[in-house]
Amino acid sequence: MKTDERRQAIKRKREKLIQDLERMYVAAFDRPAKLEVAVGEIKTAQLIPMMLNSKQAAIEPLGKEINKTVITTPGQA
Repeated sequence: MKTDERRQAIKRKREKLIQDLERMYVAAFDRPAKLEVAVGEIKTAQLIPMMLNSKQAAIEPLGKEINKTVITTPGQA
């Protein structure tokens, strides 16, 4: 596999992982509404920012790698 093809394959894998994480977090954000009944509004409100921080921490590094500028070196003549 050529370097560019490998780079594109890795990019697609990262993009797929981001999509999967986004879906997982959407499902997780549905839970606090149900959790509120059990633990109360205040505890649920405290949980939401933690979930948002977790989402950002999981996805941001992948996005940075996808958008990173690729520095290449010329081949040997």
